[in-house]
Amino acid sequence: MKNKAKETFNQLKVCADDYKKTILHIPHSSPYVPSTLGYVTTVIQENLLLIDHSINKIFNIGVDKLIFPFSRIFCDVERHPDYKEPMDGKGMGFFYTHKDNGELLRRDEYNIKNYIYENIYLKHHFDLNKMVENKLDKYGTCRLVDCHSFSDVPFKRDSNQELNRPDICIGIDSFHTPNYLKEVYVDYFKNLGYDVRINDPYKGCMIPTEFVNKDKNVECIMIEINRKLYMENSVVLPEKVKKLNEIMEILIN
Repeated sequence: MKNKAKETFNQLKVCADDYKKTILHIPHSSPYVPSTLGYVTTVIQENLLLIDHSINKIFNIGVDKLIFPFSRIFCDVERHPDYKEPMDGKGMGFFYTHKDNGELLRRDEYNIKNYIYENIYLKHHFDLNKMVENKLDKYGTCRLVDCHSFSDVPFKRDSNQELNRPDICIGIDSFHTPNYLKEVYVDYFKNLGYDVRINDPYKGCMIPTEFVNKDKNVECIMIEINRKLYMENSVVLPEKVKKLNEIMEILIN
């Protein structure tokens, strides 16, 4: 009896540690543009088009999280800051210069691009790396869940223009996403009746810069939610946000 109780306790402890090692990364949920310096047009419509509406509420779960406080059209912390970023040529690098329709959005006045990189972009990545490092020190592993939404209609700049988009996209990395984690996430959503695809229409997941292809104890996976599941005519439906929040809480916990 004592051995059985000890075994049960150890199983619960493992589950608790698994819960504690998780970090939610939410980079695109904020509409806040702290400075209009350099913008040549209003940002309201582009924000409505591009931000991850209510993702901070859908993933309002009691685990550690890092939410970027500014709009992605001000600074996109999930883009590479240099020539390695394929979207930079479309005006959608870490410093957005063009709208999705190709129109000019802003110019780099007074070297604001460098200021944003030095003081906002790098700070966010420093904070993320530090959070991951702390998890590794405490638990030996860290699981980073990259949280996003996507439009049911492709953006003009999307490389994948297929119209038949899934309900849920799971983004994985060949080095940082263990097979068991991918299978658990895919099966969970499929069992709830959702159409789920891997790396379609978006691929990969956020990997903290200091650990890229270096440490398999840093597990990374992305959840992309089709906005049709909780929005109609660009309006967020609170009851559907609540349902998705409950679904994510069960999965993450």
